[in-house]
Order: sequence, then structure tokens, then C-alpha cells
Amino acid sequence: MAKARILFSEKMLSNLKNVFGLKSWVSLENHRLGTSADDASLPSTISMIVRNVPNRLRTTYAKFPGHFVRDCPTKDAKGDTGGRKPKPGYVCRACGSENHYIEDCLVANQRPPQGERRSGKRGPPKEIAPDECWFCLSNPNLAKHLIVAIGSECYVTLPKGGHVLIVPITHYPTYSTIQPDLVQSIMEETERFKAALTAMYAKYGSVPVVFEVGRLTAKGGHAHIQVVPIPSRLENKVEEAFIREGQALGVDFEEDPEAAIASYANGKGSYFKIDLPDGRKMVHLIKDQVPFSVQFGRQVLVGLLGIPDRLDWKACMLSEEEDRADAQAFKAAFASFNPAV
Repeated sequence: MAKARILFSEKMLSNLKNVFGLKSWVSLENHRLGTSADDASLPSTISMIVRNVPNRLRTTYAKFPGHFVRDCPTKDAKGDTGGRKPKPGYVCRACGSENHYIEDCLVANQRPPQGERRSGKRGPPKEIAPDECWFCLSNPNLAKHLIVAIGSECYVTLPKGGHVLIVPITHYPTYSTIQPDLVQSIMEETERFKAALTAMYAKYGSVPVVFEVGRLTAKGGHAHIQVVPIPSRLENKVEEAFIREGQALGVDFEEDPEAAIASYANGKGSYFKIDLPDGRKMVHLIKDQVPFSVQFGRQVLVGLLGIPDRLDWKACMLSEEEDRADAQAFKAAFASFNPAV
């Protein structure tokens, strides 16, 4: 339990309740300060007993102690899109930027495709909170029994519906939006897990196909890559399968994958990236107004493997008891390869 003693005006307290949902995790006790007749606006002292207070709250309101909000040196600061500049620790869940709120985000406020526009004024998009995100460890509904390895930056899990996911613990929409001071350590651990999975699959005559749907959406998402093992005999057919299926669906691939990814770094755009079994990469840059199915990678691989009935992951779901058995079997097979042990 952490304690914080901070001065708030009644209006700021009301805003905090609305924005941060204080009622759910803060016990408030008001103690009225003695006020003079000419200073009836002196704010209450709010004594807060904070349970699991997010770092962004403590950072935001403790960075400049000893002054009122109206005198805060950062209250009029502008973000990179012209709106208010966020307090330290805030991350836009639509594009990963720390320099604007989601209501001012260009990605979050993109116009919908032709024919999908709605009449009337729409409010700002609702961000996906960590306790609602499918991949955040703080979500009480996360299927933790499917997690098979946890490192310092990432974890490995068996998603409902087959194969394996490598997921950064820190919440960012895509790998390309991870902030500079974290990206190296996250990428290094991701690569270690990929190498470990490759070595394990080789023991069973298989090779991995790795892909990421780096899609920026108004609500935000949680970066992750999907690792699908295929028989080694199909290794040389993967690239052809993606190209053939892509041509049928209008999905083209860039001649220079590295340059393409670099051009979309820092939330500049959405992409689909594949790591082929031989180490080469394929990249499709997702265009605004052009449809792209998030199931494209799965669609290609179920076709290559000759198991079209597994296209819909919901059709592959098992009971929790069967999930637990699969997870334990995978942990046993992965134990000697796990870089986090």
C-alpha cells in the first residue's frame, strides 16, 4: 500500500474521479483547511490511501509539488498534434505516442471508409484499458493458465485456437510504436524466444513461420507476434503461398521490407510483417481505405497445411482442462530451450 498526500481543488478531484475511476481504488478522506473570509476558494486537502495506484497518476500529480493547478508550469503545454500535451507516463493506445492524448490522435480520428460513415457527431474513441486488454497481465480475465514462459520483457502463451504468441509485457499497439528506451530490450528478448522456439520445433521436424499484424486502431491494441510451426518439407513453399493468396486478395509485398517497416515506424502506419523460415522477411503496408483481414496470415497457413477447417480460431477452442493439459505439455517440451529459465 502506498500513501500520497496531495492538494486538489474540488473540480480537479471531480475530474480525477471521472478520468481515473478513483472510486474503484482510492479511499478519500476530506479535511477542510481553515480559510479566511477573503479566500473561500482554498481547496480541500485530500488524504488518499492508494491501492495499486498506476505510476502515471503518481508521476502526473507529484512531479510539481507545492503549487495549485492554475499555477502549474505545464498546464498550457501543447502536444505534437496541437492538443494538450499529456503528463509523463501517458501513452496513446492508438499509435503509441507519448506526445498527445487519444482524442487528439490522427490515427484514432481517421475517417471511416466510404459507406461506413455515421451521421451525427461522434465522441472520442474509448481506449482499451489494461484491465480490458486481452494481452495485459493486469487483466483479471487473461487466460494465465495458457502462459508457458515469462521473461523480463515478454511472455510466451498458447492462444485459444492453436500455435504460439510472443507478447511484450508493456502495452504498445505494435512493435514499431514501442518507445526508443524500451525497444532494444524488448526486441532482443523477442528474438531469443523466437530462436528458442525455432530450436524446439527443429527437434520435431518443423520450422516456424512468424508474423505480426501491426495494425493501428482507434481503440488501440497490444503488440504481439504469432509463431506457427509447419513441417520442414513445406519450408520452401511459404513465400509462394503468401504471394499467391495476396494476389487474390489485393495484398502486395514491398521489394525492400526493411525500408518499408522503417517508413512506418513510430506509429506512421499499419503493416503486416512475415519472418520466413529461412530468415527473410516479407512486408505489406496496410493502406487507409483498403480492406485487410487480420486473419490473412492464418488464412494462408491453414491453406498451406491443408486444414481449412481451422481458419476460424473459435472453431479450434478446447475446454479449460484440455487447454491446461496442452500448456503443461508445451512447457515440458520447451523447458530445455526456454531462455527465461
